[in-house]
Amino acid sequence: MYGRRLYLIFGYVQPLRTELKIREWNEFRKFYCGVCTALKEKSFLSQFFLTYDSVFFSLLLTTLNGTVPVQKKRFCFLTMKSVRYYESDEITLSSLAFLLLLKYKLIDDYTDSKDILRKIFSGITAKVVNIKDKEFTQKFEEKVLKYLKMLSKKEQEKCSSIDETANIFGELVAIFFESVGNFDSDTSFVMKYLGEYLGKWIYVLDAYDDLEKDAKKVNYNPIIEEFKKEWEDSNKDTVIFKNRIKTSIEERLKDYIEEITKAYDLLIEILGSKTPHFNARIQSRFVN
Repeated sequence: MYGRRLYLIFGYVQPLRTELKIREWNEFRKFYCGVCTALKEKSFLSQFFLTYDSVFFSLLLTTLNGTVPVQKKRFCFLTMKSVRYYESDEITLSSLAFLLLLKYKLIDDYTDSKDILRKIFSGITAKVVNIKDKEFTQKFEEKVLKYLKMLSKKEQEKCSSIDETANIFGELVAIFFESVGNFDSDTSFVMKYLGEYLGKWIYVLDAYDDLEKDAKKVNYNPIIEEFKKEWEDSNKDTVIFKNRIKTSIEERLKDYIEEITKAYDLLIEILGSKTPHFNARIQSRFVN
């Protein structure tokens, strides 16, 4: 209905826990519990869908805005123990963005699912996801729907260009990165760029991960459509097909990661110091 890849909220952006110190992991958990608490106040069921992606978003916003979140403590009925969590405007905004994407993900599941139990559950949950912040919904919902409809149209047409569909999803993700926060023009520009390429990376990676499932269910997959000849030459065997197109997909994903890293490095620079010509330097860094 709205496009099959609302996966900004479903698990591709994760912390590398083995590289984090204990105190760093504890800080991350406070943000995680903070987003979970914010979701609980808006929609109890939405907590069960929470992933690290929205937590990353709350961390990013908090850092860029220089906010010191308020630490609180509550009893968590999901873990059955007391937890410490952070509370801030950035965490609230992250939870609202998560809810908006979750809402359309569930509506999409409800519309497309062939599993009757999944369909019923998705339909009920979508109705429970009620975003009460009218200012937020007015600001973002129209834009989100625009890109979801564009993506759906491309997928219904069985678009044979991964770049076309990935670009649309990248624009969708960029909406939140660019607009959620009181950023100056420099930060807004880099955040939009970061969101675009993160969205593209998620879209292509998810399409690759879903090859077997999509082939089995005869669902649209942009990789199959773009590499139609390789798909036919592989006798529609996903193992053989993956081996043939793996290098091409990896190169594309690496290109996206390079652009994400470029944006991240500039965000670090923005947090450091600025010069009168900083805006011009930022713009020039993104000229290919």
